[in-house]
Amino acid sequence: MGTSSSLSSTFVFDRGPAKYFHGRKQILRDFGGLLKYSTQNNRGTTFLIQGAPGAGKTALLHECEKLARSSKWKVADIAPHALWNPDKLRQSLEMKNYNIESGS
Repeated sequence: MGTSSSLSSTFVFDRGPAKYFHGRKQILRDFGGLLKYSTQNNRGTTFLIQGAPGAGKTALLHECEKLARSSKWKVADIAPHALWNPDKLRQSLEMKNYNIESGS
C-alpha cells in the first residue's frame, strides 16, 4: 500500500468521539430504553449501529458508551476475532474460564 498521500481524498480514518455531538436523540433514547429493559428483566440483547462512511457511527457509539457507563453498566472493548473465539472473548471480558458443559 502506498503512503497516505496516495489515499483517495474520500478515505477517512475512524474519528472517535465527536467534539460537539448533536442529533440522534431518538437513537440515544432507544438505547437508554434498551439498557433499562435489559437491567429490569435481566436479559441481554444486541443494538446494531450501521450507516454510510462518515455518518457518525463512531461518535454515536461513544455517546452510547457514555450513557451505558452513567447507567452503571460495564463496557468492554473487544477485538473482532473475539466474536468467534470463546477463549479470546473471555480474555477480552476479563472472565475466568467457563466450562459450558459443566456450567462452571
